[in-house]
Amino acid sequence: MISIIHRISQTRRHRRWTIGCWLLLIVLIGGCVSAPPSVTQTKPTDQNTQNGSNVPPIVEVLAVTPTPANESLLEETDQILFVSDRDGNQEIYRANADGSGLARLTDNRAADTDPIWSPDGQQIAFVSQRDGPDELYTMNLNGLDIERLTRFEAEVAQPTWSPDGTQIAFALHDDDTSVLAALDLESGTVMTISDRLQSIANPAWSPDGTMIAFASTDETVDQKRDIFRIDIRSPDESASLVNLTNHLGDDDHPAWQPVRANTARIAFHSNRDGNDEIYVMEANGAAQTRLTRNRTADTGPSWSSTGTAIAFTTGRTRESNSEIVVMRDDGSEQRSIIAFAARNEQVAWQPPPKIRRVNQLAFTLSNQPPLTSRNIVTMNEGGGSLAFVTNNLDVDTTTPAWSPDGSQIAFASNQSGNYDIWVINADGSGEARNLTGSFAARDMHPAWSPDGSEIAFESREPGNWDVFDCGSRWYR
Repeated sequence: MISIIHRISQTRRHRRWTIGCWLLLIVLIGGCVSAPPSVTQTKPTDQNTQNGSNVPPIVEVLAVTPTPANESLLEETDQILFVSDRDGNQEIYRANADGSGLARLTDNRAADTDPIWSPDGQQIAFVSQRDGPDELYTMNLNGLDIERLTRFEAEVAQPTWSPDGTQIAFALHDDDTSVLAALDLESGTVMTISDRLQSIANPAWSPDGTMIAFASTDETVDQKRDIFRIDIRSPDESASLVNLTNHLGDDDHPAWQPVRANTARIAFHSNRDGNDEIYVMEANGAAQTRLTRNRTADTGPSWSSTGTAIAFTTGRTRESNSEIVVMRDDGSEQRSIIAFAARNEQVAWQPPPKIRRVNQLAFTLSNQPPLTSRNIVTMNEGGGSLAFVTNNLDVDTTTPAWSPDGSQIAFASNQSGNYDIWVINADGSGEARNLTGSFAARDMHPAWSPDGSEIAFESREPGNWDVFDCGSRWYR
């Protein structure tokens, strides 16, 4: 137990949580967790303005902020999707992030490509030629319940799911035209997002749902490919379209860093230095930084669910085959995870746990006189009846805090004698779990990390109040 409880001030963790942040979280303990902003799709109207004025400066730097060495490169529960022709043609596979637990999801004579996870990790969208031209399909995690979503004469490519799960954007290609479009999954309506540029490919939705990054040919720079970003809330495409890379080389396959990483970076591949390598940049195009240096091509980056590692495709070991490699977000600790003698590509890392809005309040309610104990209750945010999460007349329970996904509540309680940090299911089911019971100290005011993997709290031992945290593998 000692090994997974840490005094934050001594471990110098990459995440810098200040006391002020904790006080703010404590004030908001009974509040609601907000969902990402809703997405409004609008067809652009002005297609005549050139985008040259929206080009950010290129800033080359030597290094990016690395993941702390004491953090694991691969999460134990993470999974990846990828495409491989190991069984004769392109099919979709799923595996653990370390390469174990391989499962083939599709089995069709036609090519199945471009897999992407739904935001909740429960579905997979992909492109297939099983019914003729490339069309958009979905399936569950076992490759069953396959459903065809589109019926175009043009070809669909590289789908990307909106963070709220209501839309899928994709590139749509005809003979001489290229369109960035989005399908509303409830109504089936297809909306045009951008049709100004040529050879649009590899769209990627931003974590907050407001922007889409994609690759396209830049007509102003010798037909080179650049990474663009468009604000889909704007009715004016020319005003919201920004060239992020604006480089003489070909830049492609943007991938947004998950929001739980508390930064806003985009990974991509580029041949600006001779052959395709993996780069990262800020969301505004600044600090473009090369991460890989190999004689063969490194392409198709995909961020881990924590935003601290990147998976990509490489051909560095075999001329006719390709494998999947992972590395830290500074390019270090590169290791192969899928190295079967075949073309293994189009890797997609499982998304981070989805933060959902909690439409309830949690607070403490004193029992009958002499008011020496309190219990945790919940109530809908609009008022109404109370639901007891804890109900013990002899125990004092206080400072409740919702988990980011709304499924659990952390709190302080003297049930074991001292005040310890406990976790219980938000509906009161199951047994409450004591996280800090082996320490003879007063532990109070729990606060969850944004991804729900850790809980910070204050503890007094002996005489001083300090901030500690609990590792997720203990209480989950």
